[in-house]
Amino acid sequence: MEKKEQLKKIGEWLVLQTGGEFNTDSLLIGKEDYSNWNSFEISSDKTEKDSLWKSKNIKANKMGKLSKVSIKEIIGNEIIINYLVSSSKEYKNQEVSEITYELDQIKGIPVMRKIKNKK
Repeated sequence: MEKKEQLKKIGEWLVLQTGGEFNTDSLLIGKEDYSNWNSFEISSDKTEKDSLWKSKNIKANKMGKLSKVSIKEIIGNEIIINYLVSSSKEYKNQEVSEITYELDQIKGIPVMRKIKNKK
């Protein structure tokens, strides 16, 4: 499945959703008049290192489990991520966490705000 690139405006920031490496997504974030854009990787590694994720004591990406992180949608100031973990090679027996990031309007970086577990 091919990922579509989408350019969204959040406040003064432009956010370009792009495909990342294997089972990840990426965002390019910058301003129209700003030459240095930042890349923000959406991956299981980065997700599990976030302080909000750690505070919830979620242990999703255990040894032998497949994981896939993807941007579901960008609405207003929120970037909604699906984090899928499967105990089989075909992504069967899935657990999905929906993670909501908000774009920090000063720094232009996504900040994790909510985690909702789905089964």
